[in-house]
Amino acid sequence: MWVKGRRGAEIGRMAKPASELATWNWLQRHSALGELMDFDFEAMPHTRLYHGFGCADEAPQGALVIMDRGIATEANVGWLVEHGYRYQVELMTDESGKLVTGLTWNKVPVDGTMVTHPGVYCLRSNETGWDEEKLWRTYTMLTDLESVFRSLKSELGLRPVYHSTEERSDGHLFITVLAYQAVQVLRTKLKKADIHDNWASLRETMSVQRRVTASFQQRDGRTLNVRKSTLAEPDLMKIYQALGVSPAPGGTKKLVS
Repeated sequence: MWVKGRRGAEIGRMAKPASELATWNWLQRHSALGELMDFDFEAMPHTRLYHGFGCADEAPQGALVIMDRGIATEANVGWLVEHGYRYQVELMTDESGKLVTGLTWNKVPVDGTMVTHPGVYCLRSNETGWDEEKLWRTYTMLTDLESVFRSLKSELGLRPVYHSTEERSDGHLFITVLAYQAVQVLRTKLKKADIHDNWASLRETMSVQRRVTASFQQRDGRTLNVRKSTLAEPDLMKIYQALGVSPAPGGTKKLVS
């Protein structure tokens, strides 16, 4: 499992370079790699990609699994004891005591690490009359504002501006702001339905649906063309239901030629 998960991350980086979260999403929803590798990426938590497959949390456990299959050596066990500080390892040997025949391990939290002392988040303000909720809500406004500018710049193409005249540049900026207002209206409705994805993720979810045309030869020699939308995937169906729109945009059209 550890090896296949790492291979999936490597192939994802090669086939569709993106962030760890985007790679996890690609492996789960937009790739048949799991079917080809006989590995369930949907059951793999995204934290595996964030932590990496070679860190102290993952590598020792992967090494333990490999060594438990009968290829343990003294060097491997020494490496594990040195680096696997969060594991308590017990070796099983043969009668001579020289050949390792198996092992057991337990994960032991180490005092003073992120596991036992994850830390705290502190805010300091001169507004002594605010309660905790108001202080936190006001502070998170900064995150919301940063998210607005990030969305404008990256998701909605505010920059770069390719126009050379002031009038056209102003038009470009104005259209982007209008687009952002429309995006926020949609996201506000979706949040009420517990859908909190950013616009880039929503756009990716909605991009999988297509309009297709099927052509049939009739007995009279004419061709019947039927054009309709593909079926909406479950995630897309949730968006349609939250917005109260048809899951089959455009309806069905027939044309005889």
